[in-house]
Amino acid sequence: MEAETPVKLLKISVYGWTFYLPQIITLSMIGSLAGISGSLIVFLTASIGYTVRALIMMGISVGIMCVLFQKKPSLDAFDYFLPLSGWGILALLLRTINWMVPQILQVRILVEQISLLIAWFLSYYMLGKLFRENKSTTRPVIIALLIAVLLFFLLPPPI
Repeated sequence: MEAETPVKLLKISVYGWTFYLPQIITLSMIGSLAGISGSLIVFLTASIGYTVRALIMMGISVGIMCVLFQKKPSLDAFDYFLPLSGWGILALLLRTINWMVPQILQVRILVEQISLLIAWFLSYYMLGKLFRENKSTTRPVIIALLIAVLLFFLLPPPI
């Protein structure tokens, strides 16, 4: 089990990194005004900063749920943030298409924001389902969705 932990931590970090991937790439493009070295420095700095921010967001969520429901924290709980990771890839693809076809800006923004909200609340809904003891209680799901709303305003996602 201990050999699996570094792989799990890397996987969780990749979830956070891909969630903020559109912002990281955008900042790197701005950094390219200072040349390739500027782009690389901005890319590395943004990658580290945004990954830490995502890990803090996910850690707060899982931590609060573990404390409220007296469960031992597990790295497996972080797997429920996969929809957010998928959103980052989708948003990057939409922005790339928008770069090639600038006329779709309004559509891209609308699709990006709706899909972000869906991915955000889907992740927290799945996290709440993880903490349900039996199928009849909805309390963990409601608490997870309340945490989602709270973190949406305290640590806003990339909109």
